[in-house]
Amino acid sequence: MAANCYNRRSFLKTSAVALPAFQFINKSALAQPVLNKPNIVLIFVDDLDFDETNVYEPTQYPCRTGAHQLGFTQWREPWRYYSDPRMLTPHIDSLARDGALFSRFYVTTAICTPSRYSLLTGRYASKSPAFLQNHPPGTLANIRWDTLLQSDEPNLVLQLKKAGYHTGMVGKWHLGDPVGRLQGIPEDADARRPDVARKIREHYEQGEDYLREEIGFDFAERIYLRNKEALGLPGALQHHNVEWIVEGALNFIE
Repeated sequence: MAANCYNRRSFLKTSAVALPAFQFINKSALAQPVLNKPNIVLIFVDDLDFDETNVYEPTQYPCRTGAHQLGFTQWREPWRYYSDPRMLTPHIDSLARDGALFSRFYVTTAICTPSRYSLLTGRYASKSPAFLQNHPPGTLANIRWDTLLQSDEPNLVLQLKKAGYHTGMVGKWHLGDPVGRLQGIPEDADARRPDVARKIREHYEQGEDYLREEIGFDFAERIYLRNKEALGLPGALQHHNVEWIVEGALNFIE
């Protein structure tokens, strides 16, 4: 058991570079060891191209680095492609090497909110009740960040709980935010000030409560409900904190 925990911990730590957005983690209920259900770690990453892990050959799959290597150099800005396509993702590589690697697998949409909706419901994002309320069938619509998951919808979290799993989530949610944007905090505010820190903490804890009480997660920590720029946080905190997120995932697993 100790060896397995170490492997999971090592995996999450060393693959942190590939986890910029979202982790959804489920753990077998400890009260049912006889069933021997496998633990599940489901990693869902926004905007990950074929040239951002070491698994895929960039020239064989659609990505800007591969296109640049093949002579399509219209993207002259260096941030649009990698001059060295080799990525240090050893544990992601091992999953591909020892498991299943898909070469023709696509999310239902390239935008984060609707693709997350499909992942958690198994439905096309256009079937989201929240989306249909604003865009009835037969009307013109553009699916964007408006396919929100409602608390009364069947979802993967609740189904896993019915199967005896203890469910947890860390990272970006972006499927609904009844808490809303944090108000009254200037962009240049010092997050270390006690009054500012208290407002940030209270607002953050409301988000945790929402994911546990309304969506159904047993564990929800190290989360942000929307894109970091839209949270209303001071500018100094508007950054991806991968170490903070991974630490929360490890706390849940262990």
